[in-house]
Amino acid sequence: MKKLFLLLIILPALTGCKIMNIKELNYGQSNAAILYKEKLPNSPSNNHNTTDFKLNIIKRTDTIAAKIGNQFGVEYKIINDENFSDMFQITWIFPKGMCDINGKPLKKITYDTVKLTNEYSYSNYTLETDNELVKGKWTFVLSYKGRKLYEKSFILI
Repeated sequence: MKKLFLLLIILPALTGCKIMNIKELNYGQSNAAILYKEKLPNSPSNNHNTTDFKLNIIKRTDTIAAKIGNQFGVEYKIINDENFSDMFQITWIFPKGMCDINGKPLKKITYDTVKLTNEYSYSNYTLETDNELVKGKWTFVLSYKGRKLYEKSFILI
């Protein structure tokens, strides 16, 4: 047992991995002002939105109406012993039937974004195009260097 404990303490230091935890602050139907859009090929809307500094959770729920303009997301903190900023991976896993704006089937979209540890953060999805109105389970995943840190599912109805 002592060997396992030491391995869990020493291994991250030797491999350069940072031990992080996610503190979920809130989730649900949301509203965030879209500041600007950038192209994100192979995404459902072909866009990635940069939104306001703070997410406004309108209703704490994991059930969202599949309607153009609706937003849903998660507020969280990436908890770590040291403060740093680095690239994290955001993945949205879609239900069967999701396609891009050209009709090409999509199972998921992954992109990198800079996040700060020990600071408020959020991730949000805005339904912008008809092809995104796919009912079923949508899953948000936050990862760091290939390691899944957090997962939250929403059901679109």
